[in-house]
Amino acid sequence: MGLHCKYCGNDTNAQDSCLVLLLSTSNGLALHKVTSSGDSLWTQFHNRPTTGAATRFEECTDRGFVIVGQFNGTVSYGYILKTDSLGRLLPDATVDISGQMEFCFGDTTILTATIGYDYLWSTGDTTQSILVTTGGNYFVTVTDSIGLQAISDSISILVHTQSNQQFHIFQTPFIQALHLIINGASMIR
Repeated sequence: MGLHCKYCGNDTNAQDSCLVLLLSTSNGLALHKVTSSGDSLWTQFHNRPTTGAATRFEECTDRGFVIVGQFNGTVSYGYILKTDSLGRLLPDATVDISGQMEFCFGDTTILTATIGYDYLWSTGDTTQSILVTTGGNYFVTVTDSIGLQAISDSISILVHTQSNQQFHIFQTPFIQALHLIINGASMIR
């Protein structure tokens, strides 16, 4: 079990001043926000595996919070949670890339958002996955069942265009040379 505290709000406006408490327990996390006079503003509980602990949290410019922690079990790994200004967890806007981020014309890459949300891609698609055939920057906005939204990082895809160059190689009869023609220009070696 652990307790972390953060002063938040605007130093120039005492009405905005508050304290946020992050409590790690055996069955989850609790975020509790109180005014500078001690009045409770809100409390949010978040379930997570019982073998992890929140180690740090920060207030963001949007007044939400980022919570950093670590799970310790047979495999240890870190986690990052993002909340809105009321301490509600935002949807996971992670995008998996199946394929290359740089490829030749005619190839494709598939971008897939985390399952369980509504999706709006920068292309206008509303499916969990999109097939990318052209270069550009791609991102997805995910919306959960209560209307909270998160936007993924932008993914830059580079597609090399098809070349129109033509190559013809043939051996000149009775001469020990190769004749190479590239886009109409001739060269003998």
